[in-house]
Amino acid sequence: MKRLLLLICLMMVLLIPTVALAGYDYYVPVRVYNNSTADFTDLVLLVDINNTQLAVLGFIDADGLDTYVFEDSTPATSMVANDKLGIYIPSLLSYQLRTFNYQLGYDPPRTRFPVIVGVDGNITVADADELELGGNFTVRLRGYIVTDFGYYKNLIFKDDSFCINITADGNITATINPGAVEVSVTASGVYTGLHTINVTTMDGVNLVILIDDVEKDSTAFSGAAVNNTNDWAIAENETILYLDYLKVWVR
Repeated sequence: MKRLLLLICLMMVLLIPTVALAGYDYYVPVRVYNNSTADFTDLVLLVDINNTQLAVLGFIDADGLDTYVFEDSTPATSMVANDKLGIYIPSLLSYQLRTFNYQLGYDPPRTRFPVIVGVDGNITVADADELELGGNFTVRLRGYIVTDFGYYKNLIFKDDSFCINITADGNITATINPGAVEVSVTASGVYTGLHTINVTTMDGVNLVILIDDVEKDSTAFSGAAVNNTNDWAIAENETILYLDYLKVWVR
């Protein structure tokens, strides 16, 4: 099976009203067709649509949280941006046509979106004092992690301070102070899929990595992550198809 990270798909720009009992007011059909002989897996679809204008006209709220995407009765992972609708689907078979309904004015609204970055996308967070990890911290993220796209691709990276990345052999490694007097832990045998990664020094004497709340590795640790002015980069190099959440605790 081949993997495709970005597919710009055509859609019908047609607002179709529904009855109030359906839980939403209108929907936009999004039709995706694979006109090749290849099957694809792990698709991130980026659909051009003016969500800003939909909000101005009152079809959706300004934050877009009153939207969902369904294929028949099955919800799809989705995210709304000003001029894009992001949809993640696990597969698209040769010559397959799939139709998704982008539902507007959904009640009750959701509380948050996953972050879908697309090809070569990433998230940058500016350096801040409250994000300096020190020696007692927990970093926890959940998302669809890709472990077979290459080597040394960063899930989370703060240059010269902290890194969680995919290594050449497809393992997940967390490193404090990379390139200096570094301390690392590694989780092996993690397959591409939806995972929760937890890296912590909570006990004050060990650096520990857990995958889906199962401890995979630990090593003695003392000292602290380097405090510097470098920004944080998240989901670099096609490592996370979608990010459900990222949480950082500094104690």
